[in-house]
Amino acid sequence: MIEIRTYDGDVADAAGLIDRVWRQRYAGSAWAPFWRADCLRWQFFSDHDADGDLHLGAYSDAELVGCLFVRRATYVVQGRATDAAYGSCLTVDPAVGSGELGLALVDEARRRLVERRVAFMLGYVNGDPRTPANRFWMLYGRTYPGCLHLVRRLGYWVCALDPGVIRRAAPGLFERVAAALRSFVPLRPGAERLQPGVRPYAASDLARCARLITDASAESDLAQRFPVERLGAQLEWNHYPRTLVHDSPGEPFGFVNFHAFDLLGRDIVRTGLIDFLLAEGRSQRVLRRLLRSAVGLMARDGAALSMIMRSYLLSAGVMLSCGFVPVPESDHLVVVAADPTMQPPVARRPVTLFR
Repeated sequence: MIEIRTYDGDVADAAGLIDRVWRQRYAGSAWAPFWRADCLRWQFFSDHDADGDLHLGAYSDAELVGCLFVRRATYVVQGRATDAAYGSCLTVDPAVGSGELGLALVDEARRRLVERRVAFMLGYVNGDPRTPANRFWMLYGRTYPGCLHLVRRLGYWVCALDPGVIRRAAPGLFERVAAALRSFVPLRPGAERLQPGVRPYAASDLARCARLITDASAESDLAQRFPVERLGAQLEWNHYPRTLVHDSPGEPFGFVNFHAFDLLGRDIVRTGLIDFLLAEGRSQRVLRRLLRSAVGLMARDGAALSMIMRSYLLSAGVMLSCGFVPVPESDHLVVVAADPTMQPPVARRPVTLFR
């Protein structure tokens, strides 16, 4: 008999389950995120908050056969602060019947959110209808009418740091073409050195980074709000995420925040995922310096790909000049509503993090 209860593992067991199941279900057919233990610890267990009972595990006796991790967050929706959450890493061992157990995990998460008066849970779903994730979530929407909302499609800017690796691993033609194009714009010698005015983040930069996020989110209709403690862990935690700041007298302040992340295609591709790239006044010169510095460090550390979610905050001129190309809108930003009668949030200009 399988029991769904609060997750009580050491993260390594969840990472092992994800590794085994996602390789089996996705390898070679579509890009899929691939969460390692260090990434899971940072994203969901990096501070001692009240979210522990929102992390769910499905157990067959003592064996973990399914998981779903959820964290509460405040989102500003059309100018109004809303108590909500985001969920990720939904995984079920196909050997135990992934459809029904997946539905039960999501429904239990939604029940716990209702108890806490949380309005919705936000997440990301592969937009390819052939993928297991897309088929599951469409099943969830049919099973629980009014609970699932496809808010908008999302795309990415990508930069092939090692075009050969991307060409071999990419499951789709577009990515292989993009890698071939990038090979004509190689990283310059010494690109791993920081650009002028750029230095590593220090704790004393936290307040300025927080203000930049608040200012950048002012035009958004769906933006995640970051309490200072959580933002501090987002920018620096056990040397896992990396943050660089541009801090030069007389020039705009800015910062870039990124972390190591794996993508599964035909093989695992080590990726640098950028969460924030911001500068005062959206200074293109500062943004280019930050982006080039970050990409150089990613390449030095062995990443084959860099990516960032496309956003109204990013200038095509900046991204193209740094070797990034746009990937078509491939994922869905989705909302699981606590109340089936809830009107879904509008998200024409979202400021959210890929999780």
